[in-house]
Amino acid sequence: MPTKRLSLLVALPLFALLAFSLSCGDNTSSPFLDPDADVILAEGLLSGTLDWGEVTENPETVVYVFKDYDPSCQATTASVHITGTYSGWDTGLWDTTPGMTQMFPCLWMETISLTSDDAFAWKFVTNRAWDGSYAGCDDCEIDEEARTGEVTPTNGDDIPAVIPLNDDYIFLLNASSDPAVYEILAEGDPVPWDTLGGELASFTFENLLPGLYTIVIDVPSDRVNFPTRFVRKVKVTGEAGVDLGIIQVVPKGFIRGTVAFEDDPAVRPEVTVLVRFSDTGGVVDTLTIGPDETTFTAEGLSDGAYDFVLSAPGYVTQVVEGTDFEAGDETDLAPITMLRAGNISGTVAFSEPPDPRPGVAAIAVRAEGDTLTVFADPVDGSFLMTDFAPGTYFVAFVSSSAGFRDTLISDIVVTAGATTDIGTVTLEAVAGYESEYDVIRIVGDVTNWSTDRPSMTEIEGGVWVDTLEVATQICTFLKFRTAEDWGANDYGSCTSENLSCSDPLTGVVCLGEGSNEAPALGQFDLDPGTYEVKLDEVNRTYAIRDIGKGGD
Repeated sequence: MPTKRLSLLVALPLFALLAFSLSCGDNTSSPFLDPDADVILAEGLLSGTLDWGEVTENPETVVYVFKDYDPSCQATTASVHITGTYSGWDTGLWDTTPGMTQMFPCLWMETISLTSDDAFAWKFVTNRAWDGSYAGCDDCEIDEEARTGEVTPTNGDDIPAVIPLNDDYIFLLNASSDPAVYEILAEGDPVPWDTLGGELASFTFENLLPGLYTIVIDVPSDRVNFPTRFVRKVKVTGEAGVDLGIIQVVPKGFIRGTVAFEDDPAVRPEVTVLVRFSDTGGVVDTLTIGPDETTFTAEGLSDGAYDFVLSAPGYVTQVVEGTDFEAGDETDLAPITMLRAGNISGTVAFSEPPDPRPGVAAIAVRAEGDTLTVFADPVDGSFLMTDFAPGTYFVAFVSSSAGFRDTLISDIVVTAGATTDIGTVTLEAVAGYESEYDVIRIVGDVTNWSTDRPSMTEIEGGVWVDTLEVATQICTFLKFRTAEDWGANDYGSCTSENLSCSDPLTGVVCLGEGSNEAPALGQFDLDPGTYEVKLDEVNRTYAIRDIGKGGD
């Protein structure tokens, strides 16, 4: 075998789920199906036919359809327990019962017997603790009668639902979306799955809400020969049905790569290959190339675009981006060469030794564009930054204490297979610098170049900070304006504007003397989230730091 597969998309047993009816008719209470189908989405159909290949008998196969479901989600939740009025909010059940079953990554299910109770309420408790539990929020839409809604992992409000009958109910939680969504199904309710096999090979889901769906094809009895398949981004509209035609249960085709090492070592290190979706960055498979192997093969892929991230100890991480794939393709990537990596080391000191010693982050941007942050040892101040391609770099040193000036060390030359020791970097105590400006404002695409944005805050002499809220991914220019007048001095690029959307999040600034002289910094590729932006007038540096994710 040239490749060892460590799939991250292995489904767990479904237990009581399959005891429910597997019909797919009209539904009046589902976030996956349209609650007003006869009015809004009479044509919101999705159909297809499975092909198991050359088998003696088509095995029993469950086909699911989930709206806004991302199977590549990076789950951090080890357990989910439904805790509420039905159990007297008994937290002891967290240790004595397994809780919900994770059907697929970030998709949870449990069947619970409930008594009719108009005051029924609960939370989805994660990791056996209230903190991080999925619950209601101010902006969450919840329909008590339909038993559906949105929740967030904030341990907020109790989730209410009307339980009309004494019965068994299925709870479904899709934690891959933002916000997460849930629904409660009673026995006999239409459900978003169907069971095929034997002579039955076709499925049809009706009355689907418009949007993007993931189809999950699962053969519970034989996931070795039939790995769970995820067909992503199936678009459904209210205008016409969608027939996917023949769907291979085991997709044919592959993407194959060949790997070499520039120094041809006598013993090749093991190479880890992450296969991820190009659009979301979610990892769908992990492959390894052993010391006696030179190739990797990614198989069983759904249609879409993929990135391949290759790493090996002592070598620069290589990234192959945006390889398109359709079922049946047999794609060979261009040969990939692993380059010897270099390192940067040194020691951080303070001009006036503080007590206690503040933390110091060393921040650098590597050749492939990713930002590397390491923290100096809290005792001796030493640090080591690894996995650099040969080249010239700068490293910014940022103290957690406002009493010491951030420092930028530039022109650090890194060579293959060697560690460049830059010696001792001394952070100077702030010595009362006074800025000549009363206000400094951030302007750029991300602020719509607004002239009335509030000023940054001067936290110490010549050091200004502000926060940026980024709602959607953006490539943005930035400048620091010192007055309302566009003709005033401003801080910007020391060279020229970069149009490649690849500027590092730390660097140097230069002061333009009037008439908007300094070119804008940028472009910066910012994902949704909250960012701290710092301008240091003394050292003429800037730093942009992600301090909180938003939108995912």
